[in-house]
Amino acid sequence: MRALVTGANGFIGRWTLDLLKSRGAEVHAVTTRSGAFDADVEWHQVDLLCQADRIALLERTKPTHLLHLAWYTTHDLYWTSPENLKWLSCSIELAEEFASVGGERIVVAGTCAEYDWSSGICHEYRTPMAPNSFYGSCKLGLYHVLDGLMTIRGMSWAWPRMFHLYGPGEHPDRLVASVLRSLLSAEIVQCSHGRQVRDYLYVKDCAEALVEILCSTVEGPINVGSGIPLTIRELVRTIANKIDPTARLEFAKDPETPTSASIVVPDIARLRNEVGWKPSRSLSLGLSETAEWWGRMSDRF
Repeated sequence: MRALVTGANGFIGRWTLDLLKSRGAEVHAVTTRSGAFDADVEWHQVDLLCQADRIALLERTKPTHLLHLAWYTTHDLYWTSPENLKWLSCSIELAEEFASVGGERIVVAGTCAEYDWSSGICHEYRTPMAPNSFYGSCKLGLYHVLDGLMTIRGMSWAWPRMFHLYGPGEHPDRLVASVLRSLLSAEIVQCSHGRQVRDYLYVKDCAEALVEILCSTVEGPINVGSGIPLTIRELVRTIANKIDPTARLEFAKDPETPTSASIVVPDIARLRNEVGWKPSRSLSLGLSETAEWWGRMSDRF
């Protein structure tokens, strides 16, 4: 296997590289950043939005497998940014170019934001698709295009729809990170009303799931989550109990909005039964490792 990973220095991508190497893959990692990285991986500093650079990369590496994680991810802005259109177009072209150099299997990152969040439990084939954001609409559009294109090309492909993630390296203003930062600074933890039910998966487990999907033959949309729903209040209190059980937690009385729907959790039967994967870390362990990381990083934020 010659695996090409885009977004390889990102929140999720960085954790996939060692996993791929452990399977004996020749790993090519794509990043826009300069600097020294893991010497056991061949790094390529490439602007994927430039067609000439993409084609040159694919000609050099001739990957058999592509794990495409790169997208516009600036915190909060990505929900509505026109940059989503650039990545929609780039991703379609990348898939076609990958096929043209003899690629065998492609796995592209989807999102739970494609679903109709009023449906509660999300199933890959039964739950309506009704994104409430421009980001979700662009991802769903990419899914439909690739579904047709890969059929025409006769290529193996999968579309993991990831739900809520947490772990080392996430943006400091995301939920778990912001709660940990407040607790480590002995500040009041301020949250929404907290009654929303969500599924939170540790990022290292997510990386394992993606690599397992890439190395499998399972095709189409696959929900990626922990399979353990919990309320935001339960999550926040669990975090607080690890850091400071006496910490002051303030839950707002704000009404629900489309992005704070009551229940957004995945049906992960395909992931468990067809891919044969389940998380190897408990919520407690994942939160402990994340808290340790933020403790080390606290002087940087």
